[in-house]
Amino acid sequence: MRQEINLFIFILVLFGSISSVYGLETVNVKQGEYKKLLFEINNSYTDELRYSIYSVGWYPWIFFSYSQITVPPGESKNISVFLQPSVVIEKGEYYIKLIAKSRKDEIEKHLKIIVSDLKKPEIKEFVCDGKNLGLVVESEENFGLFLDIYKEDQLIKRISENISVGENSFTFPLDSEYGAYVAEASFLKDTTVITRINKSYSIQYLEGSEQKSNVVESRNDWNYYFVSGSRLVFDNKGRTTENKKYSVFVDKFQDSFFIATDYKEKLIEGSSYKYIWEFVLLPNQKYIISYSYNYSLFLILCLAIIFFIVLLSLSLRREVKVKKFLVNRINKLDEGKEVGVCIEVINKTKHELNNVLIEDYIQPIFKLNKEFAGVRPDKIIKIGAKDKLVWKVSRFEPRETRVFSYKITPRVGLIETYSFSLAKVRYKIKELVKLVFSNQITI
Repeated sequence: MRQEINLFIFILVLFGSISSVYGLETVNVKQGEYKKLLFEINNSYTDELRYSIYSVGWYPWIFFSYSQITVPPGESKNISVFLQPSVVIEKGEYYIKLIAKSRKDEIEKHLKIIVSDLKKPEIKEFVCDGKNLGLVVESEENFGLFLDIYKEDQLIKRISENISVGENSFTFPLDSEYGAYVAEASFLKDTTVITRINKSYSIQYLEGSEQKSNVVESRNDWNYYFVSGSRLVFDNKGRTTENKKYSVFVDKFQDSFFIATDYKEKLIEGSSYKYIWEFVLLPNQKYIISYSYNYSLFLILCLAIIFFIVLLSLSLRREVKVKKFLVNRINKLDEGKEVGVCIEVINKTKHELNNVLIEDYIQPIFKLNKEFAGVRPDKIIKIGAKDKLVWKVSRFEPRETRVFSYKITPRVGLIETYSFSLAKVRYKIKELVKLVFSNQITI
């Protein structure tokens, strides 16, 4: 009996130890949502340690309040970790490892982040009675709403509203001028359009008008993706002659693609051109107006530019990114005032890097502080009056990021512009040895 109890206690202790090492903290966050959590860093040593904080993998929607932090001996500090996946981040489960690394230890935090999709608003009603436009929306999220009113392809009104959680009901008064209209409702999360809905309506004549026109207007719109247009037929069904006037507004940037004939005038009105047709219709006479937009040449040009950009990006794409930056922002070099320098090396590939060599130079106007808070250089080589720092890393994991830092003290002060040396990284990938340089720091 005692042996069975001891075995049971051993299993509980073993299970608890495994859970504490491999346990995951599960965090649920929606696309477009903001969430904050804490990463505790505990220094159990008798020395003050400086930790570099990063995540394994390339997740631009994960941010840290600090990339480096100093923890006194026997104390702990919390780092804020911010999660903000945008609406373009795919939903699913993401297993993230956060690391705080010092010269003596490495603290890990394992996360299981569940990104759920954003639920679109439900359009329950979108109606028009000729005088007002009604919109009823049921939503589980907060959204922004733009209601755009178009007449003859010209935006004449924009209304901005907010969609809150629950049922939202709106009534918008309509323009009473004769013509055909399109109302377009766009729902946005931050600045991204989530969904759109259109509603067409027309007003046949002015209310209270004593004389009704007998000219019947029929319209045929066509759209073949990059070539679109309209054909309008005006048919005088009455017994009297009528004078008619018709106009189309075209944005100036679209005018190069606009094709029309037989118009009487072309006027400039703000940021648009106004094409005007005026004609006389005898009884039983018809008049036809047609115009089109042809974007085919523009499409060919865009495809050529996209092809060139793709080729350029493929040729310039870097497998390894090296970022050199100062710990504190400074405007000039003051004599005796210490300056912290960091070199961040990111493996952006899905392959491991081998025999990684990180090199940086200390110019003669600086004195190197040989007490390092982070990873100490493997070599400090004197080359004339300059110091050369060399870090050796046997391998970089795919998507891994590491930070190397050191401190220098100006021997003299400078008020003029100064440019620091470029850091250099040499690495081996797929049996190929490659070299990449950092950015330039100028103060």
